Amino acid sequence: MIKRAFSFPISTLVLEAGRLKGALADTTVGPAVVTRLPQNFAAQFAAQITLVEDGAKNQSDAAGDIGNLTQQEQAAFLEMNRLVGSARNSAALAFGHRDARLRAEFQVGINQPQALASEIERAGKVHAACVKYATELAQRGWLATDATALLAAIAQLGNVNTAQNATGDDKIGITATRLRDANALYKMCLTIQNAAELSYPKTQIGQTPGIETARARFLLGEFPPHQPKKQTSGTPTTPTP
Repeated sequence: MIKRAFSFPISTLVLEAGRLKGALADTTVGPAVVTRLPQNFAAQFAAQITLVEDGAKNQSDAAGDIGNLTQQEQAAFLEMNRLVGSARNSAALAFGHRDARLRAEFQVGINQPQALASEIERAGKVHAACVKYATELAQRGWLATDATALLAAIAQLGNVNTAQNATGDDKIGITATRLRDANALYKMCLTIQNAAELSYPKTQIGQTPGIETARARFLLGEFPPHQPKKQTSGTPTTPTP
């Protein structure tokens, strides 16, 4: 299974890659960086952005096929996913983000395969965990009525025909392909930024005119976006003044 090399949405990656593409083309700040990159890198980078963008359309088309559910089934599918997400969040609050039960029983981090039947199966496991740990979850806002609603949504999707499930299986391949392409694009973004850091080092800020602008154009210190660290158990460490 292909793993994502970054922790933010692919849409964010494409957006920021477009900004880096513009920086490479900038006749003021781009040449110093381009000279550090392999020949034709800028053209290959632009092609990779397009590849990932096209992958988004293909994946959307596949998702549209899954969307050929009845209106009631679509509503049940959305409600099932909403409740599964809420149950997982409640479990994380109840047990802590590193508790083994989150993955083993609440299926946190388990997103493959993406066939509809598989998503329903995972939701069923989450429901079973909600029943098992009803007392703990109730202390975090998840009620027995929420578990009942989740079960109802799952039951409403129980008779979805196998043809729709097969469409979901096709989506797995599209998702894997797009993820592989996105990982390659992310690596190219980091390559550009590494060349930019060498061309416009932080140590020259305040000494070389225009270096702050150049660093900003190449998103240094801005990309990849920083993700907030999860709170660990124990006594928080007091920041050093």
